[in-house]
Amino acid sequence: MNNKIKLVKDEIYSQIKELPILYEEIKHSNYYKMLKDAENVIITGCGDSYAAALMLSELSKAMAMDPYEAIFKDFGKDMIFVIVSVSGKTVANLNLAKKLKENGNKIIAVTGKKDSPLTKIINEVIWINYEEKTILPGTLSFTKSLIALYGLFGINIDFKNLNKEIIAKAFEDTKDIFGESFYILGGAKLFPSCYYFKAKILEFSGCKTIIERIEQFAHMDLFGLTMKDCIIFLSRNEKKVEETYKLISENVKIAKLLNFNYPIEESYLISSIYAQALGFNLLVYHGLTDFHFAKSRLLKISDQLIY
Repeated sequence: MNNKIKLVKDEIYSQIKELPILYEEIKHSNYYKMLKDAENVIITGCGDSYAAALMLSELSKAMAMDPYEAIFKDFGKDMIFVIVSVSGKTVANLNLAKKLKENGNKIIAVTGKKDSPLTKIINEVIWINYEEKTILPGTLSFTKSLIALYGLFGINIDFKNLNKEIIAKAFEDTKDIFGESFYILGGAKLFPSCYYFKAKILEFSGCKTIIERIEQFAHMDLFGLTMKDCIIFLSRNEKKVEETYKLISENVKIAKLLNFNYPIEESYLISSIYAQALGFNLLVYHGLTDFHFAKSRLLKISDQLIY
């Protein structure tokens, strides 16, 4: 195992210690008094950060929105924005922040980089204390962003289930999931988790991945299934998901049902760790010595489009 791959596995396990510390730091801020029950809040971000925004939109009255699309909308000055950006240099976030600042909106940034273009625009900043040492898939940076949002919005979470045993179980439970193409289906409230699963599969292994809500899948994507596909069901003991799993199992290469029997805020965290473990296991399965996205011929294009 080379140093970069070992580093990301270490990051996955470091969440046990790092996340409760960050949560305690942020939950004592006064922002939750303003954000918790507010109906005029939009959370935005790109990539992993957008997945975090989607999760928060299920846990609060806030709405998740793509930052590029938000640039083309008109907002009243009473609208509050939370911009999540680990790097603090994503162009879509910067352009939105400039527009909102000119409009007089209140903006809060959640970021890992203190000296970034975003922090030069926004004065109210929540630090997640994460700066990338090398190019890695988003693991600890994502969950730190998510937990920072929990603290900001006054969302209670118990970290008792975040331990070495659950992370080891995540690696074990995803070891038999492999293939070249994936479908990820989410039960009620778990579609945001599908979004993060997709990100980790693509970053670690580059395997094509489609995500959908459990009901919508039966109307469209089901007809694209082949015997070469792997399909993962994310559920919280829902009858609809289990029925779909049973009907589909014999019509794909691999079908896997993952149940997250926790309160929804914990389910988002634990399912995220499962996504990280799956990505890591796929990297090992495909015999890769580096993360797919880091050596992709498309990385330069991605950087040009994002930054």
